[in-house]
Amino acid sequence: MKKQILRFLGAVAVIASSASVMAATYTSHAYESVLNGIELDNACLTADRVQTIKALTVCEEKKEITLNDGINTATDFVCVKWSSQNLSYSRKYTTKECTKMVINEGDVSCKKYENKTRLLPQTIQVRTWTENKDYNNYPGSVSDFTFPNCK
Repeated sequence: MKKQILRFLGAVAVIASSASVMAATYTSHAYESVLNGIELDNACLTADRVQTIKALTVCEEKKEITLNDGINTATDFVCVKWSSQNLSYSRKYTTKECTKMVINEGDVSCKKYENKTRLLPQTIQVRTWTENKDYNNYPGSVSDFTFPNCK
């Protein structure tokens, strides 16, 4: 009986383990376009720049190729030259913001938009959620992320 219970608990552990392996965790924030592909855990800030902490492998040169399966033809690009680079982008970004709201019979609308220049803040809010094929906990949780200063 003990062996059967242990075997059952082992099977449950394997099932629980494989279920967690199939789950994926996602993050999102409002500054994806400012980071230009730099992951949060590889980003640091200076007074006016966001930079990579570690160099990234990036494609320096692409070659155009034509794909043809006999029915459809498509053009694609293949990287032919890679390099390791430290990336750096401005912390400044432009956003379109409503500067004059109008309330008409309970409906709220924007009457005037203006472009505003903003600076990527040192601390941002990040949403994290988990998904697998049967379940997701979106909207998940929101937490603060503080970028380290570049050395």
